[in-house]
Amino acid sequence: MKKLFYLFCLPILIFTSCSSEDSTTNSESTSAPYLVTDTATDNILPTKIVVEDSDGDSETIVYTYNGKKITKIQSTSPDSNDNYYLDLIYTDTKLTEQNFYKLPGEDILETYTYNSEGKINSFTTKVIAANEYTQEVTYNADNSEITIRTPGDPIEEASVIKVNNGNLIEQLESNRFFYTYTYDDKNAPFKNLENRAILLPIYSENNDNYLYTYNNILTETIYNGPNADSPISSAYTYEYTYTDFGFPRVVTEKDGNEDITTYTYTYNND
Repeated sequence: MKKLFYLFCLPILIFTSCSSEDSTTNSESTSAPYLVTDTATDNILPTKIVVEDSDGDSETIVYTYNGKKITKIQSTSPDSNDNYYLDLIYTDTKLTEQNFYKLPGEDILETYTYNSEGKINSFTTKVIAANEYTQEVTYNADNSEITIRTPGDPIEEASVIKVNNGNLIEQLESNRFFYTYTYDDKNAPFKNLENRAILLPIYSENNDNYLYTYNNILTETIYNGPNADSPISSAYTYEYTYTDFGFPRVVTEKDGNEDITTYTYTYNND
């Protein structure tokens, strides 16, 4: 999650929400008693995230939607040089572009194509003033393992992502870094996002797939090598307080040095 919100994180608010005047709506608890399945929660989505770290740095991310599709992500920080935004462009219901804008010359433009099953099968990334490249995406029979590969590169240079029950459980990055994750059984903030399952396997410059898990990450371990037998590069743990409607309010991230980053969520039904 440390990069969940600093690149795509993965938002000025133009989202129209239904607010409740009932004071119990905003009450917090330290544990969610169950995974919410009530259809009354099916449209809940985050509209703002405030990120604060141990060094005193902060960031506010605001999400704009059309229905349950994100159309813009805008980040503001005390240092305006750190500000950025992403525009998400759709053709019909399919996301076909994610374009990242920051300082002049730092723009990153990304386009997607789809296969006959409606899954992303390639994406092209253009880093302004740098380079442009295309990567192909393939899936195994049950869509639990996804391979991302640059055409012409050896298979050993591919990135491999494994998903289970709507969550990212393993990720091998070009045979150099290996990530593992564990989860709780509660509602993740973006659980209700349209196209969530399509975007979960896509790890790219402009798409941080951590954003699209179904449940909440409890641990993330990064190994400096191709598997869990490699030396650990870094490790993160996550603790949650919840709203009374069963979604995270505050996420507390700790790294191996006990540095802490908090993520405070506002939702469209607050």
